[in-house]
Amino acid sequence: MYCVDCGKEKPIFKEGSCLECYLKNHQFSQGPEVFQIPFCNYCGAYKYKNNWKNQSFDEVVKRYIKNAFSFDSDLKHINISLDCQGKEETIFCKVTIKGTIENEDISEDKFVEIRVKPNVCDVCSKQFGGYHEAILQIRTSEKKMSEHQKDTIEQFLNNLISSMQEKGNRGLFVTDINYEKTGIDFLLSDKQAAATIIKKAQEELSGEITVSSSNVGMKDGKQVYRMTYLLRLPSFRKHSILAKDNDLFFVLSLSNNMVHVLDLKTWNKHTFQLKDIEPINSYDYEEFVQQMIVVSQNEEEVQVMDKKTYVITVIKKPKKMTFSLEQIPIIRFEDSLFLLPELNKK
Repeated sequence: MYCVDCGKEKPIFKEGSCLECYLKNHQFSQGPEVFQIPFCNYCGAYKYKNNWKNQSFDEVVKRYIKNAFSFDSDLKHINISLDCQGKEETIFCKVTIKGTIENEDISEDKFVEIRVKPNVCDVCSKQFGGYHEAILQIRTSEKKMSEHQKDTIEQFLNNLISSMQEKGNRGLFVTDINYEKTGIDFLLSDKQAAATIIKKAQEELSGEITVSSSNVGMKDGKQVYRMTYLLRLPSFRKHSILAKDNDLFFVLSLSNNMVHVLDLKTWNKHTFQLKDIEPINSYDYEEFVQQMIVVSQNEEEVQVMDKKTYVITVIKKPKKMTFSLEQIPIIRFEDSLFLLPELNKK
C-alpha cells in the first residue's frame, strides 16, 4: 500500500501513513513551555499543587509535566526523563518522553523553562514560629540525671525522629529541647508521632508513662489541645546491681514496665514488673566490678587473683560451667564476691 504522506509503497502503520511519516507528522505530547515551582530556601522542599515535597528536583518536575501535559491516547508505557541545565532560579530542561504505540517505540523531545521561586514551606514556617503539639518529658526517679544519660536519651530520640522523617513524615520536627536537672524535654510538632515515640522510648528504657493535655485555643471552630507525654524512668538501668532483702540481682535488660534480672547467688533469671520491685536499693555496676585473673578452675569453682593485691580467692560457681577467658569480672558487694556467666557479662 502507498503512504498518504510520502506516496511511497510501504507498510502502513497508522491512519494511512507509514511509520516514518507518522512519527514525523505527529506530536505525542503537548504542554506548557514554562513552569513556576516554589522552593523552600530552608529545607529544600518543592511545592507541587498545595503540598510541599521533600523530593529531588527531577522528581518534582516530572510531577508537574505529568499533570500539565496531555499525551496521545494511543501512547502507552510512558516514561519521562530530564536533562536540565541552568542557574539556581532559572533552569532549562530537555524533556524526553518515551512510550509505545502498537508495540512501536516512540521518543519525543520537549524543552521547558523552570522558574524556581524562593519561598518558605509550611513546615519551616511552623518551626520558626515555635509551633509544637506535644511535649516529651523523660525524667529520672533520682535527684539528678547524669549528663551521659541525657546524651544517650537525646541521641535515641533523635534517631527515632529521623527514622520517622525519612519514612515520609515531613511535618515532624523538633521545635526545642530543654534540659532539666532530672531529665530532658523534647517539644514536637506532631502529637500522633509523639505518642508513638514515647511508647518506643518506654520499650527501650522502661518506666511508666503519664499522659496529660492542656487547652491552647481554638482552630476551625474546635478546641486545640497540646499533649504532654511523661516517661518516668526507674531508679536503675541496664547492668545496675539491685539489692532487696537478702537477694542481689544484676539487671540484664529493661522493657516496657518489666525488668529482667540475674540472681547473682544462683544465676537464675527472673522477670519482675517495676511496681513489684520498687522501691529497691540500686548501685552502679562499675562501682563494684573488677577484673580478676583466673588461676585455675573446675566445673564447680574457680580460683581468681586480685591484680592489685595478688590475693587468690576461691569462688564457688552457682552452676557447673567453665570460663573461657583468662580474666573475668568479679562483683565485690559487702565483702562477698559474685561471678557473672560469660554470656551476660557485656
